[in-house]
Amino acid sequence: MDPNRLDRELARRGWNATDLAKASGISVATISAARRGRPVSNATLCKVAEALRAAPIVEGVDWYQYDTTSFGGWPTPSNPYAQPPVWATPDNGVVLTQLYPVS
Repeated sequence: MDPNRLDRELARRGWNATDLAKASGISVATISAARRGRPVSNATLCKVAEALRAAPIVEGVDWYQYDTTSFGGWPTPSNPYAQPPVWATPDNGVVLTQLYPVS
């Protein structure tokens, strides 16, 4: 088990050794030993992998709301031609070039 990778994953989740121990059913001492680079059993690796297997599914999503009363041509899930937020340069300019007045 790569202790640096384990530490990065715990930090990304805001977890510590106790949180991982609770999620995996492994003792805190075993988790701490793994974080120091000590060898661990295959069974321990499997338990850690199972506890950490959840992957974020909404990281970097583009969920936005638009008022289509006056203008159309906004990015949509079926036509995500640009990142919609105003701070996404140059995409904000691309969005402006695609807007059209709605009658």
